[in-house]
Amino acid sequence: MKRAHILPIFVLSLCGIGFATPNFSGRWVYDASASTLPSRGERIIVHAGNTFRISREWNSKIYFLEYTVDSLEHVYVNDRNDRLKYTAVLDGNTLRVRGTLYSRQAINHPVDDTYVLSQDGKTLTHFIVIMSRRGPVIEKEVYLKK
Repeated sequence: MKRAHILPIFVLSLCGIGFATPNFSGRWVYDASASTLPSRGERIIVHAGNTFRISREWNSKIYFLEYTVDSLEHVYVNDRNDRLKYTAVLDGNTLRVRGTLYSRQAINHPVDDTYVLSQDGKTLTHFIVIMSRRGPVIEKEVYLKK
């Protein structure tokens, strides 16, 4: 009789293992051989709760992005006073950010970024949808955990 009670508890505890939220935090090195864009250097991601802070150095300057992941609309203003109006959703190992970037040149750019963390947590793939006159173009950046 005791075995009958232990087995369901054991099975339920195993079910919870697959639902753990992945952590995207780390230092990520650009893998140019697997990417479609020229070298983007290194990224540092700090993932704490529902906040993602992504930084990268490019042309001797450090750029930051910060997302709040809660399916609500937010506005992020960068150091150049560009505004990103976005929603961010975390679904398993995938972070999806959609919105509009309002730049200081008064050009509005649609934003559709997807970050996918591999199951082993060692590879981060960033898909970027760029709207062109000919339609959407999907670029891919691949990063390896350092």
